[in-house]
Amino acid sequence: MTSLGLKLKVAILDRTKDKVTNLFRLASVMETQLKRSYQISYQTYINFPISKFNNHNRIINSGLDGFAYKTFFSTIKKTVNVSFFMKYRIVRNPDQKMNNEHLIQIMDNIGEMKNLYGFAHNIGGSTVSLNVSYVNNIIQGLDNNTIPHELGHTFSLLHVDDQSTLRSDSRQYWTHAKQNTKDSTNIMFSGGSKYNTDLTSTTVVGDQINLLINAYRNGKLNLN
Repeated sequence: MTSLGLKLKVAILDRTKDKVTNLFRLASVMETQLKRSYQISYQTYINFPISKFNNHNRIINSGLDGFAYKTFFSTIKKTVNVSFFMKYRIVRNPDQKMNNEHLIQIMDNIGEMKNLYGFAHNIGGSTVSLNVSYVNNIIQGLDNNTIPHELGHTFSLLHVDDQSTLRSDSRQYWTHAKQNTKDSTNIMFSGGSKYNTDLTSTTVVGDQINLLINAYRNGKLNLN
């Protein structure tokens, strides 16, 4: 069994004209929602190279005259327990965001935000904008999807049902058969999917956690 801790530091900024959002309540709800979605236990398979073993589990160095001996790969099944931790602070302008933080900014319902719940600025990035017109639904528990979904994009996750995902990262694309399973409550269905609902699209699968880990190890997170 392996324990994995996901730690997220967040700077929260209200950029609206009227500033009516209770940012402390929003932060508390965000943490609850993210724990619900990402704090999971799952099983995964890991391949690792080994030398040939004898019956006593001792390595047999069978190479001769400097020629390498044959390497075998062993597959083991591991249970991974994920813990999620969030630390936040309230900031007054975007320049106060630190390099190791995500920025969650509340925006007025105008311009590029018009009628959008919110959006991640970049895949693997560190900024999410939320439309103030819909933030109250998040605080009241009517929208459990927008925060985990948009932050999922910053964690390198793509829409599981989008054809563009099939072209850009086929590992993340789900066939129609896969979509119509117990995992149909996944956070990463696109807004146009019949499986996407504000209230119940809250789950993450182990493969998505593995993708997040790989993106982090390969330097593909917190890019901007």
